[in-house]
Amino acid sequence: MKAAVTPGKIPLSRHMLRRMASGWALGTAICLAGCASSAPFNFYTLSNPDASTAVTAPVAGARPLQIEVMPTNVPAQVQRPQLVLTTDDGRVAIVEQQRWSQPLADEISQGLSQDLTRRLPAIDVYRSPHAADQPLYRIAVNVQRFESAPGRHTVLEAVWSVTAEPRGLALTCHTLQTEPVAASGTGIDYPALIDAHRRALQYLSGRIAKAIDALSQVPTGHAGESVPLPDCPAGP
Repeated sequence: MKAAVTPGKIPLSRHMLRRMASGWALGTAICLAGCASSAPFNFYTLSNPDASTAVTAPVAGARPLQIEVMPTNVPAQVQRPQLVLTTDDGRVAIVEQQRWSQPLADEISQGLSQDLTRRLPAIDVYRSPHAADQPLYRIAVNVQRFESAPGRHTVLEAVWSVTAEPRGLALTCHTLQTEPVAASGTGIDYPALIDAHRRALQYLSGRIAKAIDALSQVPTGHAGESVPLPDCPAGP
């Protein structure tokens, strides 16, 4: 007597079941192997890991300067989690496994804030209550070019300004800084690339610190003016 067949269903033999189970096990093994062999994600920051060695000693009895590092603007091309690399032929490559620890604009703002507060010394009062009887230096940075060329260089180009409040004294400047990146014979050296970006950002921080110093030297009574800085055209 033949086994009854339920309408709409096809009976599976033991052989077919074994083949299905074997295929499922093989597929699972391949998936697990692929996941295990995939490249790990690496996250980078522009903050200086050795900042503790660069603290400027405050003048005895002097209060730290008040600065306000505003949110940075960066080109849309690089405002993404992944690192964006420039190739020899002018193309760009987005590297999925190499990422910033936070949005690039925030990385730049944080790196500048960290470096400036230690150079001057100062405190960054952005979005914080601050003393009204003390000058405030507001810093705005518009990054126009942020280039990562492994084995060649990094480029940081920015238009930035410092405004001394409440007098309204302003200084606007353009900075273009290129840092070399040594070639590696074993692939892309991402830490070296990030370190070059960090050096460029520290150079920009140094220029901003000089601008703050220049503004602080303007005699009381001058207001709403542009202040020249050596090697930098005065702002409007």
